[in-house]
Amino acid sequence: MYPRSRSKAFRNAILWTWWLPLLVVVVGGGWWHHYYKNQPEEWVALGKIIVTLPGGEAPDEAVIQAHVSLLTSSTVAEQAATRTKEQEPDQTPPKNHLKVTDGKGGLIHVTATGSEGRSTQIYLNEGLAAYIATVENMHRRPSPAGEKLNRKAVPMILELAGPAVEKRREFTAPMVLIVVGGGMAGMVLMFLISGVWALFRPASTQPSLDEIVKASAGLDATSHAVLVAWLKERVGSEMSGDFAA
Repeated sequence: MYPRSRSKAFRNAILWTWWLPLLVVVVGGGWWHHYYKNQPEEWVALGKIIVTLPGGEAPDEAVIQAHVSLLTSSTVAEQAATRTKEQEPDQTPPKNHLKVTDGKGGLIHVTATGSEGRSTQIYLNEGLAAYIATVENMHRRPSPAGEKLNRKAVPMILELAGPAVEKRREFTAPMVLIVVGGGMAGMVLMFLISGVWALFRPASTQPSLDEIVKASAGLDATSHAVLVAWLKERVGSEMSGDFAA
């Protein structure tokens, strides 16, 4: 067999597999669209708590962190979920704990997220109420945990949660990343397959000696002699006597 040029085989394989990047992009984009459409709605409710000392100043950081830990505890979450279920038995209360941000100056921003707007709002407000009640109870009954809260530090609900807002989900940016990344991955796959094909392509895709004989029929004597010498070196005994003569 005459070894066909690998570069030519590689180019041909590229022409056969040009659709791979497009296929990866279409599959990836379709998956993201399906995933996005089937994601449950997510609602967010916001509230505010402020913790101050009798003089109006903010407690130190350790006291603030103790209040944050209580506010985001499973104890508060369980009480909030129970009370939410009592008020809205047909809705599902949020399953995650309350979340807080900031805390500087004693001001604590509290958020709750859930799959339904009304229950998320109630859950946050009931969580704030449960937190206040727990702090008051711990102040009345001194304990090591209560001491961390500082009996002089008084929490107050600064802002109850209004109607929950549906959380906006991003669609375009992830889709762009999937298209670009999928296109690049498809190109890598295309080049990889083409390279493997060019390196290990089946013998049936290579020209036979008979095909070479027919192709060389119009060569002049000198060119024919050069071709014969080269073929003898490569394939030797496989050459027919007429062609090798």
